[in-house]
Amino acid sequence: MGLVKRDDRLWIPARLSMKGAYSSTEWIPPTGDLKNILDFLHFHILQRESIGDEPIYHAFRSIVIDASVEKRRSLAAYDFGSSFFIDAITELLSNKDHIPLRRMSLLILPELDSLLFTSEIAFDDTERASKFVGAWSAAIGELLHGTANPHVEVAGIKILLAISNLRCLRVHIPPERWDLAYKFPVILYSSSSSMQRCTQNPDILPYIKQSAGVTGALGWLGMLWMKYHSLLKEVREDLEAETRAISSSSSHFDLDSYVSLFDSELARLRAKIERLEPLDRSVPQLRAELDAMARSKDRLVEIQKDGMIERQNKRQRPLSQAKERRNTLQPRNVLQGIFS
Repeated sequence: MGLVKRDDRLWIPARLSMKGAYSSTEWIPPTGDLKNILDFLHFHILQRESIGDEPIYHAFRSIVIDASVEKRRSLAAYDFGSSFFIDAITELLSNKDHIPLRRMSLLILPELDSLLFTSEIAFDDTERASKFVGAWSAAIGELLHGTANPHVEVAGIKILLAISNLRCLRVHIPPERWDLAYKFPVILYSSSSSMQRCTQNPDILPYIKQSAGVTGALGWLGMLWMKYHSLLKEVREDLEAETRAISSSSSHFDLDSYVSLFDSELARLRAKIERLEPLDRSVPQLRAELDAMARSKDRLVEIQKDGMIERQNKRQRPLSQAKERRNTLQPRNVLQGIFS
């Protein structure tokens, strides 16, 4: 903290960051002017070699734990200089000597969604993009190893959604990282902007199938089905085609798990509507969502039934062909017996 004395403006955010970092979440004080915190953060990232990582951790922790929604939005508008910040966050994610900072660097990434992941500007060369995705993948893999941390899980899937939407980042995702998509029920209805972008992107599902195979795509398929009623026509058609192919395959995936997800979500929505007064303004919207989701489930069940019929036909086809061959050969054998 000694170098902060060189700039009196940094003392207020320094105190707030330190106090926020070491107080319980219940008693953390307001972060005050977030711009001051960000000035403090920017200063310490630039001075990491001489100051160390602790002040950055405190600033990250104060922002992640305490900042209001409005202040988090202003975080994305702060002029860090995207390339500078990408390089800094990549380095922090790779820091195995300071695990709390590594974890906090991961947790703050979803707060930077609109700053970093709505375009490819921040990742202006292949090497920068590759290093960032590699650092994120290694961090999420090690931080989720052993005891599960729900906050890390949610941050991990949110960032998977954010980077999968950008082709310059998507191509660097290791195949095993697509398994994070199996955790999609955790944040499916969290109004994540990255969720909205990637579920409307027709390029992602074919890419996952190509790079991670059918198994890697199953989690993504489940997420898309739960958003079926709001998908673009092109994405919906690809989803149906892929689901139909899986359903009719001899080594098919049991689509009952997706149907069960629909059932649980439909039950949740019905219970929510029942708890509200009939004239509550939110009831019509919830009923419309309930109806749309019920129609989506019906469509999934229809494809599932078609797949069952197709599998039965595939099993019966060889038997029918064998029977036809026997019927064709039988007269010839009789004639051979007569003239032999």
